[in-house]
Amino acid sequence: MLVGMMSFLGLMLVGCGGSATPPQPPIAAERCCLHVVLLRSDGTVAEVTEGMEPRWLPGHHKLIFKRSSETPAGQATQDIWITNRDGTDSTQLTFNGLDQVRFIGVGGTPPLIAYADDVGIWTMTINGQGRHLIVRDNGIADSLAVSPDGSKIAFATNAVPGHPYSLHVVNVLTKRQTIAFRGTIHTCSVDSPTWSPDSQWVAFSLCTDTGGLNIDSGIWAVKPNGEGLRQILLNADSPAWSPNGEWIAFDTWKELPQTGEGKNAVGRIHPNGSDKELLTPFEYDPGDPGPLEALSW
Repeated sequence: MLVGMMSFLGLMLVGCGGSATPPQPPIAAERCCLHVVLLRSDGTVAEVTEGMEPRWLPGHHKLIFKRSSETPAGQATQDIWITNRDGTDSTQLTFNGLDQVRFIGVGGTPPLIAYADDVGIWTMTINGQGRHLIVRDNGIADSLAVSPDGSKIAFATNAVPGHPYSLHVVNVLTKRQTIAFRGTIHTCSVDSPTWSPDSQWVAFSLCTDTGGLNIDSGIWAVKPNGEGLRQILLNADSPAWSPNGEWIAFDTWKELPQTGEGKNAVGRIHPNGSDKELLTPFEYDPGDPGPLEALSW
Protein backbone atom coordinates (compact mmCIF):
# COMPACT_ATOMS: atom_id res chain seq x y z
CA MET A 1 0.00 0.00 0.00
CA LEU A 2 1.36 3.37 -0.99
CA VAL A 3 1.58 6.09 1.56
CA GLY A 4 1.62 9.66 0.23
CA MET A 5 3.82 12.02 2.10
CA MET A 6 3.94 15.66 1.08
CA SER A 7 7.24 17.38 1.74
CA PHE A 8 7.19 21.17 1.92
CA LEU A 9 8.93 21.70 -1.41
CA GLY A 10 8.10 18.54 -3.33
CA LEU A 11 5.83 15.49 -3.49
CA MET A 12 7.37 12.22 -2.31
CA LEU A 13 5.63 8.82 -2.57
CA VAL A 14 6.94 6.26 -0.13
CA GLY A 15 5.99 2.61 0.27
CA CYS A 16 5.93 -0.77 -1.43
CA GLY A 17 6.15 -0.26 -5.17
CA GLY A 18 6.32 3.52 -4.73
CA SER A 19 8.78 5.91 -6.33
CA ALA A 20 10.47 8.85 -4.63
CA THR A 21 10.85 12.30 -6.11
CA PRO A 22 14.04 13.85 -4.70
CA PRO A 23 13.38 16.89 -2.52
CA GLN A 24 13.82 20.16 -4.33
CA PRO A 25 16.73 22.50 -3.47
CA PRO A 26 16.17 25.66 -1.46
CA ILE A 27 14.82 28.73 -3.21
CA ALA A 28 17.49 31.42 -3.50
CA ALA A 29 16.22 34.96 -2.98
CA GLU A 30 17.19 38.52 -2.27
CA ARG A 31 16.04 39.87 1.07
CA CYS A 32 15.87 43.53 1.91
CA CYS A 33 18.26 44.97 2.18
CA LEU A 34 20.92 43.54 -0.16
CA HIS A 35 21.24 40.04 1.28
CA VAL A 36 21.32 36.72 -0.57
CA VAL A 37 19.36 34.08 1.36
CA LEU A 38 18.04 30.54 0.94
CA LEU A 39 14.44 29.58 1.75
CA ARG A 40 14.73 26.03 3.10
CA SER A 41 12.15 23.25 2.82
CA ASP A 42 11.10 23.75 6.46
CA GLY A 43 10.30 27.42 5.84
CA THR A 44 13.38 28.81 7.58
CA VAL A 45 15.65 31.32 5.89
CA ALA A 46 19.46 31.09 5.90
CA GLU A 47 21.61 34.06 4.99
CA VAL A 48 24.34 33.36 2.43
CA THR A 49 26.13 36.62 1.69
CA GLU A 50 25.72 40.30 0.93
CA GLY A 51 24.34 40.78 -2.58
CA MET A 52 21.37 40.99 -4.94
CA GLU A 53 19.52 38.89 -7.53
CA PRO A 54 20.98 35.45 -6.75
CA ARG A 55 20.83 32.77 -9.45
CA TRP A 56 21.57 29.07 -8.95
CA LEU A 57 24.19 27.46 -11.13
CA PRO A 58 23.24 24.02 -12.52
CA GLY A 59 23.66 21.43 -9.78
CA HIS A 60 22.76 23.95 -7.05
CA HIS A 61 26.22 23.92 -5.49
CA LYS A 62 27.04 27.54 -6.33
CA LEU A 63 25.27 30.87 -6.80
CA ILE A 64 25.99 33.91 -8.90
CA PHE A 65 24.77 37.29 -7.68
CA LYS A 66 25.31 41.03 -8.02
CA ARG A 67 27.16 43.13 -5.48
CA SER A 68 27.52 46.89 -5.35
CA SER A 69 30.85 48.60 -4.77
CA GLU A 70 32.65 51.84 -5.52
CA THR A 71 35.23 52.63 -8.18
CA PRO A 72 38.49 54.29 -7.12
CA ALA A 73 36.84 57.56 -8.15
CA GLY A 74 34.03 56.95 -5.66
CA GLN A 75 31.32 56.09 -8.20
CA ALA A 76 28.88 53.26 -7.52
CA THR A 77 29.04 50.14 -9.70
CA GLN A 78 27.48 46.66 -9.77
CA ASP A 79 29.35 43.50 -10.75
CA ILE A 80 28.84 39.73 -10.79
CA TRP A 81 30.17 37.46 -8.06
CA ILE A 82 30.13 33.69 -7.56
CA THR A 83 29.97 31.85 -4.24
CA ASN A 84 29.38 28.44 -2.69
CA ARG A 85 25.85 27.87 -1.44
CA ASP A 86 27.05 28.45 2.15
CA GLY A 87 28.60 31.81 1.22
CA THR A 88 32.22 30.65 1.29
CA ASP A 89 34.81 31.30 -1.42
CA SER A 90 33.11 34.37 -2.92
CA THR A 91 34.89 35.60 -6.05
CA GLN A 92 34.30 38.67 -8.21
CA LEU A 93 33.83 37.78 -11.90
CA THR A 94 33.30 41.13 -13.63
CA PHE A 95 34.97 44.52 -13.30
CA ASN A 96 32.73 46.56 -15.55
CA GLY A 97 33.21 49.95 -13.98
CA LEU A 98 30.41 52.30 -15.00
CA ASP A 99 28.83 49.80 -17.44
CA GLN A 100 26.52 48.59 -14.70
CA VAL A 101 25.62 44.90 -14.55
CA ARG A 102 21.86 45.21 -14.16
CA PHE A 103 20.42 41.70 -14.70
CA ILE A 104 21.95 38.22 -14.66
CA GLY A 105 21.09 34.64 -15.56
CA VAL A 106 22.82 31.27 -15.91
CA GLY A 107 22.13 27.94 -17.60
CA GLY A 108 23.51 25.19 -19.81
CA THR A 109 26.28 22.60 -19.49
CA PRO A 110 28.97 23.80 -19.07
CA PRO A 111 27.26 26.73 -17.34
CA LEU A 112 26.91 29.94 -19.32
CA ILE A 113 26.42 33.25 -17.52
CA ALA A 114 24.44 35.97 -19.28
CA TYR A 115 24.14 39.53 -18.08
CA ALA A 116 22.73 42.84 -19.22
CA ASP A 117 24.59 46.12 -18.86
CA ASP A 118 24.31 49.57 -20.39
CA VAL A 119 25.59 48.25 -23.74
CA GLY A 120 23.53 45.10 -24.18
CA ILE A 121 23.39 41.41 -23.28
CA TRP A 122 26.65 39.48 -22.89
CA THR A 123 27.63 35.90 -22.16
CA MET A 124 30.70 34.52 -20.40
CA THR A 125 31.92 31.39 -18.65
CA ILE A 126 31.68 30.93 -14.89
CA ASN A 127 35.31 31.99 -14.46
CA GLY A 128 34.52 35.36 -16.08
CA GLN A 129 36.25 34.54 -19.37
CA GLY A 130 35.12 34.30 -23.01
CA ARG A 131 32.90 37.35 -23.01
CA HIS A 132 30.64 37.73 -26.10
CA LEU A 133 28.09 40.42 -26.99
CA ILE A 134 24.84 38.69 -27.95
CA VAL A 135 22.42 41.64 -28.18
CA ARG A 136 23.31 45.30 -28.50
CA ASP A 137 20.34 47.25 -27.13
CA ASN A 138 21.84 50.23 -25.27
CA GLY A 139 20.42 49.03 -21.97
CA ILE A 140 16.70 48.42 -22.67
CA ALA A 141 16.75 44.81 -21.41
CA ASP A 142 14.73 44.65 -18.21
CA SER A 143 15.60 41.12 -17.00
CA LEU A 144 16.84 37.88 -18.52
CA ALA A 145 17.17 34.10 -18.13
CA VAL A 146 19.32 31.45 -19.85
CA SER A 147 17.53 28.29 -20.98
CA PRO A 148 18.57 25.11 -19.11
CA ASP A 149 20.02 23.69 -22.33
CA GLY A 150 22.13 26.85 -22.75
CA SER A 151 20.94 27.54 -26.31
CA LYS A 152 18.70 30.55 -25.76
CA ILE A 153 18.29 33.66 -23.63
CA ALA A 154 14.85 35.04 -22.79
CA PHE A 155 14.83 38.72 -21.95
CA ALA A 156 12.19 41.30 -21.14
CA THR A 157 12.47 44.84 -22.52
CA ASN A 158 11.45 48.25 -21.31
CA ALA A 159 9.08 50.24 -23.48
CA VAL A 160 10.77 52.64 -25.90
CA PRO A 161 9.14 54.92 -28.52
CA GLY A 162 7.39 52.73 -31.08
CA HIS A 163 8.00 49.51 -29.13
CA PRO A 164 5.96 48.35 -26.11
CA TYR A 165 7.13 46.19 -23.25
CA SER A 166 7.83 42.72 -24.63
CA LEU A 167 9.49 39.34 -24.12
CA HIS A 168 12.21 38.30 -26.57
CA VAL A 169 14.14 35.06 -27.08
CA VAL A 170 17.58 35.13 -28.71
CA ASN A 171 19.59 32.16 -29.96
CA VAL A 172 23.04 32.26 -28.34
CA LEU A 173 24.86 30.92 -31.41
CA THR A 174 23.02 32.60 -34.31
CA LYS A 175 21.91 35.71 -32.35
CA ARG A 176 18.57 35.46 -34.12
CA GLN A 177 15.71 36.95 -32.10
CA THR A 178 12.03 36.11 -31.86
CA ILE A 179 9.32 37.95 -29.94
CA ALA A 180 7.57 35.53 -27.62
CA PHE A 181 5.18 38.17 -26.25
CA ARG A 182 4.49 41.69 -27.46
CA GLY A 183 2.71 44.05 -25.09
CA THR A 184 0.16 46.72 -25.92
CA ILE A 185 -0.45 50.29 -24.77
CA HIS A 186 -2.12 48.73 -21.73
CA THR A 187 0.99 46.78 -20.69
CA CYS A 188 2.66 48.24 -17.58
CA SER A 189 5.68 45.91 -17.60
CA VAL A 190 7.07 42.54 -18.66
CA ASP A 191 9.58 41.09 -16.22
CA SER A 192 11.29 38.10 -14.57
CA PRO A 193 11.44 35.40 -17.28
CA THR A 194 12.12 31.85 -16.05
CA TRP A 195 12.53 28.69 -18.17
CA SER A 196 10.90 25.31 -17.70
CA PRO A 197 13.55 22.58 -17.14
CA ASP A 198 12.96 21.18 -20.65
CA SER A 199 13.55 24.64 -22.21
CA GLN A 200 10.11 24.48 -23.89
CA TRP A 201 8.30 27.24 -21.93
CA VAL A 202 9.05 30.64 -20.45
CA ALA A 203 7.06 31.94 -17.49
CA PHE A 204 7.15 35.69 -16.85
CA SER A 205 5.56 38.53 -14.89
CA LEU A 206 3.04 40.72 -16.75
CA CYS A 207 1.46 43.95 -15.53
CA THR A 208 -1.64 45.23 -17.38
CA ASP A 209 -3.38 48.57 -16.84
CA THR A 210 -7.09 47.80 -17.24
CA GLY A 211 -8.19 51.40 -16.78
CA GLY A 212 -8.60 53.85 -13.92
CA LEU A 213 -6.90 52.52 -10.82
CA ASN A 214 -7.22 48.91 -11.95
CA ILE A 215 -3.89 47.19 -12.57
CA ASP A 216 -3.54 43.43 -12.96
CA SER A 217 -0.17 41.87 -12.17
CA GLY A 218 0.26 38.16 -12.74
CA ILE A 219 2.33 35.27 -14.04
CA TRP A 220 1.96 33.98 -17.58
CA ALA A 221 3.69 31.30 -19.65
CA VAL A 222 4.46 31.10 -23.38
CA LYS A 223 6.54 29.00 -25.73
CA PRO A 224 9.73 30.63 -27.10
CA ASN A 225 8.09 31.00 -30.53
CA GLY A 226 5.14 32.91 -29.06
CA GLU A 227 2.63 30.05 -29.13
CA GLY A 228 0.53 28.74 -26.25
CA LEU A 229 0.26 31.97 -24.20
CA ARG A 230 -1.63 31.28 -20.97
CA GLN A 231 -2.22 32.88 -17.60
CA ILE A 232 -1.08 30.94 -14.54
CA LEU A 233 -1.79 33.24 -11.60
CA LEU A 234 -2.91 36.77 -10.73
CA ASN A 235 -1.60 39.02 -7.94
CA ALA A 236 1.91 37.57 -8.21
CA ASP A 237 5.30 38.20 -9.79
CA SER A 238 8.96 37.02 -9.75
CA PRO A 239 8.27 33.47 -11.00
CA ALA A 240 10.96 30.77 -10.62
CA TRP A 241 10.47 27.30 -12.15
CA SER A 242 11.43 24.34 -9.95
CA PRO A 243 14.16 22.00 -11.28
CA ASN A 244 11.72 19.08 -11.53
CA GLY A 245 9.24 21.19 -13.51
CA GLU A 246 6.34 20.53 -11.12
CA TRP A 247 6.15 23.97 -9.50
CA ILE A 248 6.60 27.67 -10.09
CA ALA A 249 7.56 29.75 -7.05
CA PHE A 250 6.32 33.34 -6.91
CA ASP A 251 6.03 36.49 -4.84
CA THR A 252 2.57 37.62 -3.82
CA TRP A 253 1.20 40.35 -1.58
CA LYS A 254 -1.80 41.64 0.27
CA GLU A 255 -2.83 44.75 2.19
CA LEU A 256 -3.34 44.26 5.90
CA PRO A 257 -6.79 45.63 6.87
CA GLN A 258 -5.57 46.80 10.27
CA THR A 259 -2.91 49.17 8.98
CA GLY A 260 -3.25 49.27 5.19
CA GLU A 261 0.37 48.17 5.03
CA GLY A 262 1.37 45.81 2.23
CA LYS A 263 2.93 42.46 3.13
CA ASN A 264 4.67 39.99 0.83
CA ALA A 265 4.87 36.20 0.89
CA VAL A 266 6.47 33.47 -1.24
CA GLY A 267 4.25 30.74 -2.67
CA ARG A 268 4.26 27.99 -5.26
CA ILE A 269 1.80 26.73 -7.86
CA HIS A 270 1.72 24.05 -10.53
CA PRO A 271 2.39 25.38 -14.06
CA ASN A 272 -1.23 24.58 -14.97
CA GLY A 273 -2.44 26.98 -12.28
CA SER A 274 -3.51 24.37 -9.71
CA ASP A 275 -2.65 23.76 -6.04
CA LYS A 276 -1.50 27.23 -5.06
CA GLU A 277 0.05 27.32 -1.60
CA LEU A 278 2.15 29.69 0.49
CA LEU A 279 5.66 28.80 1.61
CA THR A 280 6.08 31.81 3.92
CA PRO A 281 3.48 33.77 5.90
CA PHE A 282 2.36 37.28 5.01
CA GLU A 283 2.86 38.53 8.55
CA TYR A 284 6.45 38.98 9.68
CA ASP A 285 7.73 39.09 13.22
CA PRO A 286 8.80 42.46 14.58
CA GLY A 287 12.35 43.15 13.50
CA ASP A 288 12.20 40.80 10.52
CA PRO A 289 14.44 42.26 7.78
CA GLY A 290 11.82 42.14 5.03
CA PRO A 291 10.26 40.16 2.19
CA LEU A 292 11.99 37.79 -0.23
CA GLU A 293 12.40 38.91 -3.84
CA ALA A 294 14.23 37.97 -7.08
CA LEU A 295 13.59 34.25 -6.68
CA SER A 296 15.73 31.47 -8.21
CA TRP A 297 14.94 27.76 -7.81
